[in-house]
Amino acid sequence: MTLDQDILREWVRKHLAESGRTQAELAAAWGYDSPDRVNKFLAGTRKMGIDELFATVRFIGAVPPAWFTGAPRELTYVPVEEEVENERAALTRERRYGTPRGEIPQIDGTIGLGNRSDVATVNIDIGNGHAISGAPVLGNWAIPAEVLQRRVRTTTSHLHFIECEGNSMYPLIKDGDVVLIDQTKRSPNMPGIFALWEDGGQTIKQVEVVRDSEPRRLRLIPANKEYSTYEVLADDVVIIGRYVARFTVD
Repeated sequence: MTLDQDILREWVRKHLAESGRTQAELAAAWGYDSPDRVNKFLAGTRKMGIDELFATVRFIGAVPPAWFTGAPRELTYVPVEEEVENERAALTRERRYGTPRGEIPQIDGTIGLGNRSDVATVNIDIGNGHAISGAPVLGNWAIPAEVLQRRVRTTTSHLHFIECEGNSMYPLIKDGDVVLIDQTKRSPNMPGIFALWEDGGQTIKQVEVVRDSEPRRLRLIPANKEYSTYEVLADDVVIIGRYVARFTVD
């Protein structure tokens, strides 16, 4: 499902012109303090996301002349250079920078199905001479809200994609798969598959708590039977988030 951006731009322009309302008011309805994103959308240098569409419908009080074009429930992927202009696209555990509201960033790097540490970091200028480190974003996925809600209950601001490399989680996750991670789900008390930092690198494994262990230990279980299960101290692991879904590219 792909939003027809030209129809949406004309719809918004017409409403603003006829109503006398401003880009700043629309930006506030989208949840932004600055009209910059609305301005870029109207100029054709960024796209309206699904959450922004619903906010615009509430703002205007009507639906656009045509909601969607293209095949139903089609996923769209927007490279960063087409979506973000003059912004550093990156993410931290707390925030996204340069990712449009309602879209899900894909980290520029891979997570090991063994163990890898090649997800680089970039410095993000946050003003007043300060900067923080974050993972660079390769691009953003726009997934229809009704499709996403069949899998997760969290908002898109807590989700990210990352490519996998290796075969320790085969056949569940294959080399080259792109997996969706929910950063709000970090507790292994309910066993599941998690992305995590362990032994200096990122990996993805089935994780369960070793019962009655003191100090607390976690059991990391590969899906591939050619690899061994092993245990680590819980304090030596940082859980990034729970695995939600994957895309396979054959």
